Amino acid sequence: MNSGAGILKPTRIAFLVSSVSITGALLFTSENFNNIRTPKMYDNYDLVMLGVLSTLFIFGLLVGSRRNSYTVKNDGISIREVIGIEKLLFTLVLLGYAIWVGLATNRGLGIQQVADVISLRTNSVVETKAFLKGIAGITSLTQISPILSAILGYLRFKGEKWRVHFSVLAFLGTFRALLNAERLSIFEFLVPFLVISLFYSKRVQVRTIFFSIVSFPIIFSLFEFTRSWTNYYANTFQGSFIDFVTFRLFSYYVTAVNNGFLLIQEEGVGPRHPYYSFNFLYEFPIYGEEVEIGNEIYNPREGLITFFEYYSNPEFNNPGGLASLVLDYGWPISGLYISLVGLLIGVLWRKSISDPRYAFLYCALFLGILELPRYFFFGSSRFFPSLIVGVVILIRKPK
Repeated sequence: MNSGAGILKPTRIAFLVSSVSITGALLFTSENFNNIRTPKMYDNYDLVMLGVLSTLFIFGLLVGSRRNSYTVKNDGISIREVIGIEKLLFTLVLLGYAIWVGLATNRGLGIQQVADVISLRTNSVVETKAFLKGIAGITSLTQISPILSAILGYLRFKGEKWRVHFSVLAFLGTFRALLNAERLSIFEFLVPFLVISLFYSKRVQVRTIFFSIVSFPIIFSLFEFTRSWTNYYANTFQGSFIDFVTFRLFSYYVTAVNNGFLLIQEEGVGPRHPYYSFNFLYEFPIYGEEVEIGNEIYNPREGLITFFEYYSNPEFNNPGGLASLVLDYGWPISGLYISLVGLLIGVLWRKSISDPRYAFLYCALFLGILELPRYFFFGSSRFFPSLIVGVVILIRKPK
């Protein structure tokens, strides 16, 4: 087994992520919550229950990733096929972005609005986002980016051409992130590329690991500077910009845990519609965003926005990755569900060692492990297009 694949073993990553998030929640005081105008909604017992769900997830990962031998077999797909798949996916991503930009332009987005965002004019991002709503199932083509990025990283490892297409993908993802205040768009192309680069390294790449670690706080800081600091907090926050970014970074992840328990307290536990665990269903025109609860029609997305405006701070509106599953299923079924998700990811990692087709999908979903304290990426509409592409690559017969 390559040293890079060992470093990226999902049990290790999940244990680190869950430990940091729960420890951060323990250390975040009521005074800290008061500073962000949010009531603290969890106690130590709640964090223990969250730890149980995290443990069940890691247990599933452990069972799925076990095997007797890590001997690398022949690739399950030829490099010629990989190049062909990459070209097709790149074309689809370009098409998705072209439609997205075309729709925004038709709604009134122009060069001036883009210039306002780049020049950091106050509230320009809020105004620009009104033009950027896509069409589910069509502009969703842009969300093929995670698995496309992983494939480009594999082509780099194989010594094939990758720079031009990755540069275009990075530009488009960054452009989208700036206009839509959506830094996740950057991580969706950056993380899979870095992960697959590490995955296939025969020795530990210190530079890649270092870049992977420092890139997150740097990107987070840049977006906080453009989104929050320049618009408001530069004149109100008592401290330096570094103090502000550090506090905001902890706040984003701790409030996600807190919001999950706030939702549980106000709405109760499931079972109910699986809005968080299978969120992509509610983003498709076939199913729709509205669900029926009792005798009322309810839009969960709009309901969440209203909920956090009323009960909490709408700046921190992440529902939490594990606690949100409890809203869908209740505690016992949530434990079973997250164990099965862990089992599948563990199997995916194990098979990735001997077959790059599995590695493409594993590296595309790796961001979901990192984001689990914040929200359930695996069931989201953001990941679903990459999931479909990954499954198609796995089930198609090699030529």
